Amino acid sequence: MFLCKEGARVFVGSRDYQEWTSFVHGEGFTQLNKWAIQEWGVPEKEISGMLKIYERLRGFTALPDKVGLIEHGQVVLAGDDRLRAIFTPGHTAGHLSFYNEQDRILYSGDMLLPDEIPYPGIWQENGHAVSGMPSYLESLKVIEELEALTYLPAHGAPSNNPVARCQEIREQLYRDDNKEDRLA
Repeated sequence: MFLCKEGARVFVGSRDYQEWTSFVHGEGFTQLNKWAIQEWGVPEKEISGMLKIYERLRGFTALPDKVGLIEHGQVVLAGDDRLRAIFTPGHTAGHLSFYNEQDRILYSGDMLLPDEIPYPGIWQENGHAVSGMPSYLESLKVIEELEALTYLPAHGAPSNNPVARCQEIREQLYRDDNKEDRLA
């Protein structure tokens, strides 16, 4: 969610714009309820609490009149900086990070955070629920290959060495996955 000055131009990745419109129109949460109850066995009592939060968030969210859609690889200007859109799905189906190649700065959004591991999302593909975890792990590789020197996350302070952070996250996710396997 973001706030902007009235009349400001808003740009968003085309895949996430689909998710955004689905959220605003209430379609996305209806599907999530179905998955949560039928596929994961989440009690309806829990879903009703989530629904209340969702409805409050929807009340604060509106689609702007004009939205510019951004695609992977597209270059956008931010002041004097040229930022290349990098497809980094995982947190959302269409998450984009932005890379300033000249200064080797990555604007990672919610994909790479300094103090926590972003929650891999879930979305619909071909009528089925899809976990964002495989996409998230692949996006970590994409970020590493950029060899950025600094990253600016959506939450938290700018940090150096995004490659090391990607490696830390991957190791933690594998440790957590192995721990779950041992407990099963």
